[in-house]
Amino acid sequence: SFCTLLRAPKKAMQTDVAKYVDEGLFGEGGVVVGVGKGVVVAKLCKPENLNALSARMTEGLMKVTELCRKHAGEVRVVVLTGEGRFFCSGADAKSLRGATPDRIAQDSLNFGKFLKNLSTLPQLVIGVAQGSAFGGGFGLLCCCDIVIASPESQFALSEVRLGMIPATISPYVVRRIGVNNSRRLFLTGERFNATGGKAYGLVNDVVPKDQHTTYLEKLLKDQTLCAPNAVVQAKNLINLVENRPLTDELIQDTVAELIKIRSGKEVREGATAMLQKRKPKWADEPLALPSKL
Repeated sequence: SFCTLLRAPKKAMQTDVAKYVDEGLFGEGGVVVGVGKGVVVAKLCKPENLNALSARMTEGLMKVTELCRKHAGEVRVVVLTGEGRFFCSGADAKSLRGATPDRIAQDSLNFGKFLKNLSTLPQLVIGVAQGSAFGGGFGLLCCCDIVIASPESQFALSEVRLGMIPATISPYVVRRIGVNNSRRLFLTGERFNATGGKAYGLVNDVVPKDQHTTYLEKLLKDQTLCAPNAVVQAKNLINLVENRPLTDELIQDTVAELIKIRSGKEVREGATAMLQKRKPKWADEPLALPSKL
């Protein structure tokens, strides 16, 4: 089973994950979770349904993000991936037929809250599109900090071809790929491959599927060199300055952020390590994937 928790001593995150496995939210709900050293991997595991986003799956994903936020001191990296030929095919087709306006509103609101939670996680979030991503699955990737994709993966904002619009995911898509690209993809629903995904700004790197683990391991090794709190504050900084006009207020806000972090222990350790020509102490804390992916 993918959801293999590392053996004793169990940390708080592992204990919480085990609880939700026992309750059926993880696993049966279509989301399985692995906990490594400072790394959580959430995997969409309903390949027979193309990893479509059911209400139950959204609930499981929301719980993953809540736990990662709760255990931010323990978890430094979050990886989101899928099982099978689809990373995620978007909304569950069964939910598109016969749903009441109230049901549609509630499901959409829950999905929107999850997207916000995913996008604002304090950790580095890596999306691994081992397969294709349409609609809501495309939106999931837009909430990640880094996205890798297999060469054979296909992508589309296919909602208009189903008589719909990509409403809930739109803020994250436009933020990721820009207005110009969004106009084309929102209005045509056209498909494109991983190379196209890189050109549009959705994908950072195109990596063969059999090399995903190696790629992630290198990324994690490099990430150990980064000060944990500095990563969190760097991500907050992006949210602080994005799309704001260049005003004196913005300058003051960035200065305040710099002063806040310059007074921290990490800066002193980083400067001392550089002067002593050694690695900083946080680099001694390895990051590792779960034993099974």
